Amino acid sequence: VLGSIKNGLGFKNGDSVSVLNINGQNGILVDKKLDETGIVVPTIESYGNTNITNANTNSGVVVDGVIKTSNGNTTITNDGSMGVSIAGTIDSELGNVSITNSGVNGTKITGLITNTAENISITNDAGKLTIFGTVQNQGKDLLITNNGDAGAEISGLVSNSGTASTITINNTKGALNITETAIVQNNSQLKEDNMKISNSGEGLLSILGKVLNIGKGNTVVDNTNTASGAVVAGTVKNNQGNISIDNNGNSGITLKNTALVENAGGNLSIDNKNINSGI
Repeated sequence: VLGSIKNGLGFKNGDSVSVLNINGQNGILVDKKLDETGIVVPTIESYGNTNITNANTNSGVVVDGVIKTSNGNTTITNDGSMGVSIAGTIDSELGNVSITNSGVNGTKITGLITNTAENISITNDAGKLTIFGTVQNQGKDLLITNNGDAGAEISGLVSNSGTASTITINNTKGALNITETAIVQNNSQLKEDNMKISNSGEGLLSILGKVLNIGKGNTVVDNTNTASGAVVAGTVKNNQGNISIDNNGNSGITLKNTALVENAGGNLSIDNKNINSGI
């Protein structure tokens, strides 16, 4: 897509939902578009639902430009081996954002995904999930799931700031690495487990950056595999509520000399459940 696609912009609140479907058999590229003054403008702009689907096994989905959706859902699905690469922007208002990849090159986010009012779901089923950019929700649930063999790495900003917002990061294969430059932050008034980081993959759960729960509610860090353990060299901080860090892995829980685990109000629990290792 080198030009512009505009859909349903004449619709008003109360009208039927407009639907934009883009289906590819040899890959999909949403290129960056500039106006006559050199400012980046949306390549795809839709009032209603936007569905982008690539079904070819030897290609992928690349978003270098801007996809802007209002009053509808943005859904990207890729089955191609080249995976999903988002270096541009996905801007959603009053809808859900869903990205699902099953291509072996994995999912790479170096750009911006932003959403207001509803949910963001990112699911990687093959290869590696890497987030170097920003995933920012101002709504309900932000769910990041990796089922790819190469694990998951977060080096950018993952944040949610809705009244009842939650962040769930779930890694089922490989290692889960929250690097030194990463910030995972939730600002929610929900008084329950609203920040959950879970690793059941065979690799380490590493928190080298910042995990911040600046609203209310509980932070849960859980390594359920038995092959490895959990390492904290960064910051895990909770404003109101509880913090629990649990490990079942053979290498135990390691708190490096740079680690800060701080709970301002509530209970703090660090629990190593593996009898073959320590803290």
